[in-house]
Amino acid sequence: EYASLLNNLGKLKYLSGQAREAIPMLEQAAVIFSNEVGKESMEYATVIFNQGVAWTMLKSVKAKDLLTEASKIRQKKFGDAHPKFGEATARLALYEWMMNNPKGAQDHFKTTF
Repeated sequence: EYASLLNNLGKLKYLSGQAREAIPMLEQAAVIFSNEVGKESMEYATVIFNQGVAWTMLKSVKAKDLLTEASKIRQKKFGDAHPKFGEATARLALYEWMMNNPKGAQDHFKTTF
């Protein structure tokens, strides 16, 4: 329950333009979820996705690994056609675009759609 609150607060922080402040909350939530429900859980996938979004907003290379991991978990749990998988691959495309990698962005968009 505490991890969910941290995740939600972290998401609110990055949505309000405070990505840097969101990251410690999201990192703490990820540790808790990892220990309590495991790294293959949707809770863990959601919080690392949110970390990836926050790092993307800061244009950090840390975003890619987090978003990739979240994407893999979501694909394994739901399959290629699920919106949660699409959300993760679309965010990876945005990350690649922001990092001036149009080819990478295009590849992720192809996976998304």
